[in-house]
Amino acid sequence: MKALPLVFLTLIAGMSANAQIVKKAYPEYGISANVHYSTITGFGGGSGRIVPDIGVFAQIPIQTRSSLYSYNPVHLYIVPQIEYSMRGETRETKSGDVNFHYNYINIPIYAKYYIKGFNIVKGDKIFAMVGPEIGFNVVKNEGDLANISDTEERMSLKNTLENFNEISFGVSVVGGYSFPFGLEGFVRLDKGFTDIYRGATEDGARANHIKLGVGINWVIPY
Repeated sequence: MKALPLVFLTLIAGMSANAQIVKKAYPEYGISANVHYSTITGFGGGSGRIVPDIGVFAQIPIQTRSSLYSYNPVHLYIVPQIEYSMRGETRETKSGDVNFHYNYINIPIYAKYYIKGFNIVKGDKIFAMVGPEIGFNVVKNEGDLANISDTEERMSLKNTLENFNEISFGVSVVGGYSFPFGLEGFVRLDKGFTDIYRGATEDGARANHIKLGVGINWVIPY
């Protein structure tokens, strides 16, 4: 009977220890911003734009259970994001430069994987992200074709622009480094698959958006 209090205290201590092991992950939210070089492939070799994107995202953990009371550390997340994305380029014509600038509401959906970092600072990680994206055009800033003196070139560009596709599909690939306090730096490459002008370019080539940039995420602490 004298041993019962000791057994009881031992059980309580064990339950308390197990309770401390349990660490269920919850969705996190954050802000993302980047600066990138954007251009259009297959469209006459114009010069690109150096412009920003800004957006918000959620990190939804994909968590595995290793035993009855504990969870493995979370490494894999699904990350839906919505952002204001600026794209396009400046086209060189016989009469001078003409802007073909397009801004989108862009929605990438990433798979994001963290791995242990380089121990530069305690708790650092490196990560990779990849996923599809869809963009909806909201702003078109196209140059005035009336200023192009060459009639054939002007009519060809007019036909091209009349076939502009308002929706863009592509893929986004990101590699980055995660610091403490939710700060992350990354390099990002986006490649569009949608033919922006539906095959209406002068030589019939597919015109696709492409952009390469650097940026930061802030995963807001909770």
